[in-house]
Amino acid sequence: MLTNNIVKKSSSGFIALLAVLCISLVLLATMLELTSTGWYTRYTVLGQEQKAQSETLAHTCLSAAVLRITTDVSYVGNATTTDTVGACYIFPLQLNIPTAGTLTLRVRAKVQNTLTSLVAVYDMHDIQLDSVPDALPSTGAENTSATVDEWHEVFD
Repeated sequence: MLTNNIVKKSSSGFIALLAVLCISLVLLATMLELTSTGWYTRYTVLGQEQKAQSETLAHTCLSAAVLRITTDVSYVGNATTTDTVGACYIFPLQLNIPTAGTLTLRVRAKVQNTLTSLVAVYDMHDIQLDSVPDALPSTGAENTSATVDEWHEVFD
């Protein structure tokens, strides 16, 4: 009888040791999961902020291109501008694409490693210029207007 009692005591300690080990592994796995979730959330938020900055820069680039077109009839695009936030490339202007009487502008803005490409289609009849008197130098702030027929983001 003495040997049975010894066997029971050693196996019950082994079961307790395995239970503690399993509980420790579950707690460790839970802790790692929560830690990595917070870590990845940080980069997700950062990526969303960079995407918002990239979209804003692309829209600003479109507006700058329209202003440049309205003040300089020889402007053909194919230009890069660099800002403290990022860089923006204006593709060459496309006249009469997709239909006659339209102007298609395409821009790509890059902030960090986040890209936004926008395409905007303008009706050429809606782009209006006010005449600037010959006696006054052009400031670029003359009354100009352009109506966007459509614009959308391009994923390429």
